[in-house]
Amino acid sequence: MNYRFYTTFKKKYGIKFNRWRIHMEILKDPEMYLKFIPDNGDVIIDVGAQYGDYAILWAKKFRSKVLAFEPLKANFMEMMRDCVINNVDVIPINSLLGDGEPLQYKIGGNMIINSLDGEHDKKYETTKLDDFVLFFRIKPSIIKIDVEGFELPVLQGSAKTLQQYHPKIIIETHSKQLRVKCHEFLTSQGYTLFYEGRKTTGKEWMD
Repeated sequence: MNYRFYTTFKKKYGIKFNRWRIHMEILKDPEMYLKFIPDNGDVIIDVGAQYGDYAILWAKKFRSKVLAFEPLKANFMEMMRDCVINNVDVIPINSLLGDGEPLQYKIGGNMIINSLDGEHDKKYETTKLDDFVLFFRIKPSIIKIDVEGFELPVLQGSAKTLQQYHPKIIIETHSKQLRVKCHEFLTSQGYTLFYEGRKTTGKEWMD
């Protein structure tokens, strides 16, 4: 990663990172999610926040309040550091979201992955997003979901929130089958898919 990406980003958005080299995606494409521009003061939920890149951008640029969920401890700690450095209204939450049932997964680098080949090495309890929305008494305007194959359980655990508040949803699915299932679920909740982003093919298919 060329340092100029970071200096340009830092100058434009006023955001600093503790370890700028790990924030490659946002440094190269900070406008990726700005098609879903929040209003000042909106509440955004970031599920699969990793290092908190976009959570911090939303909070800094649009003065949004962000709940940022990241289950991996190392990623979560990095997000905490950057939230403090940037003094933003982000609530980092070290929790694995799903439908309330245990999930099996494997850890690949800095991500928790729902393995397409069925190989998993850990099993953890999940919490529904609906429970956090009720606890914090918030009305989310946007939900971003990037959870490496666990998209459907996260959506299922958010059903009450979707029905009550109908927030905009940014979601990346990790197989064609998952895309179809997520689309069917969201349609049943009154949603319409109106934008499709980048696509890849093969084993790591994304949409």
